Amino acid sequence: MKLSMAKFDDDLEKLEESKPSVIDNDKLIDRINQLQIKIDSLQDQLQQKTKANKQLEKDNGQLKTKIGNLNFEIIEKNKAIETINDELLSCNIQNNVLINKVDDLTKENDKLVERWMQRVSQDAEKLNDVNEFLQNANMK
Repeated sequence: MKLSMAKFDDDLEKLEESKPSVIDNDKLIDRINQLQIKIDSLQDQLQQKTKANKQLEKDNGQLKTKIGNLNFEIIEKNKAIETINDELLSCNIQNNVLINKVDDLTKENDKLVERWMQRVSQDAEKLNDVNEFLQNANMK
């Protein structure tokens, strides 16, 4: 029994040596409490960030839709600009044709006026010649 009692005393001594003290337990409890507070804080941050992320994803979707709409609007406006440019080109061509026609008609009109003036001038000279002849004939 002496042997087993000595072994018991040894085991008890080892147990007491390995057993954490009350101070160590208090430190561990404080550490656990601090870690739990930190976990709670991190969980709150995670919830806030998750909520913010969902809002950002929603905003991102809305912005993508808006970009798609704006791209469609740009395409349509570019088509309208192309149509307007085509019409402007057509109007410029018509304008150039009309300017050429006006120039041609102005030249033709100038020629007609010149011919008419020459004819009127010839007729006036003939009348003057006839009047002069008649005056000379009446004087004799």
